[in-house]
Amino acid sequence: MQDVIKDIAPAVEIVRPFPWVYVSIGVIVLLLLFVLWFIYKRRHKKPVVEQQPPPIPAEQEALQALEQLKFSDAKQYYIELSNIVRRFIERRFDLNATEQTTEEFLINASRSSLLNDANRQMLETFLREADMVKFAKHQVSPSHAENSAKGLKQFFLEEYV
Repeated sequence: MQDVIKDIAPAVEIVRPFPWVYVSIGVIVLLLLFVLWFIYKRRHKKPVVEQQPPPIPAEQEALQALEQLKFSDAKQYYIELSNIVRRFIERRFDLNATEQTTEEFLINASRSSLLNDANRQMLETFLREADMVKFAKHQVSPSHAENSAKGLKQFFLEEYV
C-alpha cells in the first residue's frame, strides 16, 4: 500500500468583507458615542446663571421709597416711614432692625459704633414718635410728618465711613 501523497490544495480565496462594512460600523459607533454624550450633557447641564443687575444702594432705595410715600393717614404714613428707615438701617449698617421692637433695636444700636450719637438720638426720637402714632393713636399734622420725612432724608444722604 502505497500511500499516495497528495498535492497541496489549491489556494483558497479569502473573501474580504466590503470596506463599507467597516465604515458603516465606524459610523454607527460614532453615532452611538454622540448620542451617549448628548444624553450625558442634558442630564448634567449647568444651570444658566442670569446676570443680576447690581443691587440698588440702600440710600437710593430709601430715597426712592420716600419719594413715593404720600401722606393720607398719619398712622399708615408712619408705618411706611418706619419700615423705610428700618430697611435702610438693616441694609446700610447690617443691624437687624426690621424684626426687632423699637426698644430692642435701640439697645443694639447703642452698642454699634456705626451710628454716631446724633444719628442714634435722631433715630430714637423718630422711632418713639412713630410708635406713638402707630400704637397710641398720637395725632400729628401732615406738615409735622413731612418734616420727619425731610429729617430722615438728610439721614439717608449722610456719608458714613
